[in-house]
Amino acid sequence: MSHTPLIKAKQVILALSGLYALRMLGLFLIYPVLAIYAVHLPGATPFLIGLAMGIYGLSQAILQIPFGILSDKFGRKPLIIIGLLLFAAGSVVAALSHDIYGLIIGRVLQGTGAISAVITALLADLLAPERRAKAMAIVGLTIGMAFGLSLILAPALGATVGLSGIFWVITALILLSLVVLVFFVPEPVQTQQALPSVQLSTVFYNWQLWLLNISAFFLHALLTTLFLWLPARLNELASAWYQQSFIYLVLLVGSYAVMMPILMRAEKSYQQKRVVQGSIIAFALTLLYFAFMPNTLWHLLLGILLFLIPFNLLEATLPSWVSRLAPQQTRGAAMGMYATMQFLGIFAGGVGAGALLNYLSFSKVFLSFSVLMIIWFIIVRGLKQLTKQE
Repeated sequence: MSHTPLIKAKQVILALSGLYALRMLGLFLIYPVLAIYAVHLPGATPFLIGLAMGIYGLSQAILQIPFGILSDKFGRKPLIIIGLLLFAAGSVVAALSHDIYGLIIGRVLQGTGAISAVITALLADLLAPERRAKAMAIVGLTIGMAFGLSLILAPALGATVGLSGIFWVITALILLSLVVLVFFVPEPVQTQQALPSVQLSTVFYNWQLWLLNISAFFLHALLTTLFLWLPARLNELASAWYQQSFIYLVLLVGSYAVMMPILMRAEKSYQQKRVVQGSIIAFALTLLYFAFMPNTLWHLLLGILLFLIPFNLLEATLPSWVSRLAPQQTRGAAMGMYATMQFLGIFAGGVGAGALLNYLSFSKVFLSFSVLMIIWFIIVRGLKQLTKQE
């Protein structure tokens, strides 16, 4: 396997980060607006809206590993191109849909473009081992920025072009990411060969990795659940799109201002386990707060900030921990499993919360999920803290 020289390594990192950012922006743009606009589609119910939000994650989870295996045989870029085209096709179907069922079909098709693990493998193919950790950190940062940018842009797009228009914007973003891939990302001379099953089993049976994967599941189930409720509540208390965009911008900046010192201190002192445990406790308290808070804008803003701080902490901590804990020769497989659990969490959060909302209020749903936080906290007690050698 060949790696790019130092001069081209920066171009590879920049191009793959741009590819990740465009694709994730296309995914995240729908979060702040789907629950608001989907309610007006014919046939919409709380369960079907939750299904439309989360079904993307199911097809992503099912196809992550098959896409990775096929990329070992046929090359990374061809599989990424296929995945992006499937994502774009699903976006077109969703944009043209006139009822909730068409939207669900479009979301399923979007999810069939399961290329997260393949992009990670391509990055590993193109960069020498000593450059991969820095590259993964940059990619992680761009994903976080894409999430933040989607929160700021989505209210404006929803107000001007509607739900259908947002899916057309997503289609354009995916086509732009294809341009980045084709013209700016080189094809490795020789891709990594599929790992022997014995080596893969060391990842599959690594309980420490599974604890991190389970954490990714809970984290993204919680995120999807929150965005089934939050957009409508925020729209009720601050109806103007520019107010919502400004609110998200201020809260994101505030959350990063709080979480970055915590993250840096934890990295230096190897206290990542405390970060995970503290974040879970913060989530439990925030859910209780959401369940009982007064219906005012300022109370809602405080709740969003209390959620974003631990969310951003774990979004940065968990994948970094997986990449450091997994053996180098199985790191791609480990990240693929992590992505699979992440997307399963998106599906479970959307479908589970949507089903509960047929019988319970959001307050009771939040109380139910606060119990799940206790279970999550008990599970991660088995995590072993990282050391300097890892």
